[in-house]
Amino acid sequence: MFDKNILSGTFVSGINVDQELSAKIISLRPKLTRQLRKVANCLLQNGTHSCFFNARELAAAAGVSPSAIVRFARELGYDGFQSFKEHLQHTVRVRLSASERVSKTVRSLRKSSVLERVFEQDTALIKHTLPLISREKFDQAVREIVRARTLYLIGEKSSFALAYFLYYRLSRLGIRCKLLHFGGSTVFVELAGLKKGDALLAVGFRKIPHEVCRAVQLARDKRAATITVTSQSASPLAIADVVLYADRGNEEEIQSVTAAMTLCHALIIAVAAKTRRRST
Repeated sequence: MFDKNILSGTFVSGINVDQELSAKIISLRPKLTRQLRKVANCLLQNGTHSCFFNARELAAAAGVSPSAIVRFARELGYDGFQSFKEHLQHTVRVRLSASERVSKTVRSLRKSSVLERVFEQDTALIKHTLPLISREKFDQAVREIVRARTLYLIGEKSSFALAYFLYYRLSRLGIRCKLLHFGGSTVFVELAGLKKGDALLAVGFRKIPHEVCRAVQLARDKRAATITVTSQSASPLAIADVVLYADRGNEEEIQSVTAAMTLCHALIIAVAAKTRRRST
């Protein structure tokens, strides 16, 4: 008999389902059958511990049949339980890696100097980023954003925060934007309407998810404009029409999004200036 309590902390304690997936499960839950609601509740309660178990074991933990687990994964937009499980495993790997980087960063700082040191490092990253950005490419990115019929934005983890920031600010400037959400095939369903005359802006740095890379390639195949914000020329996102680079610091320590956020802010200001000139 499978012990339901094994999910409560035996493995990677304190790691919850990522915020975007959690929100998706919560919004979907009222529409589910009683059996599938049990699966949703089990996942929300136990988080990414679930990635260590097969469909039969997770079914035992939720008190449902294994087929209910497969149906639930498909309701979320995944091909099946295996692809859903791979998403959870990716979340665990990224968070554990991030935790190790946080620990190394904290060890390198004296407690009394954390505030000053972080401000100094982030200021330096902004200064290092400016020479990396081609003014020609920056201006091209602004033009593509302004003339796009629809601007699609995509990013995951900390990159999602940057994508959302762009989505929120650009939408307020009158740019028609669509923020893409992760989860199985959901991204590609949302990209079904992408066509020539549209633009895709992707943000990604370390361990860029396969879905983000595929989205950029799909946009290129459909002859839509592609813009990416990334940290290195070797990035798989460097295939875009316009690539804008931002320095995030030492990869062995927790990396900063300050320079990338400043770059995004600059794009927004430049778009605002261009749309204002166009309307006068």
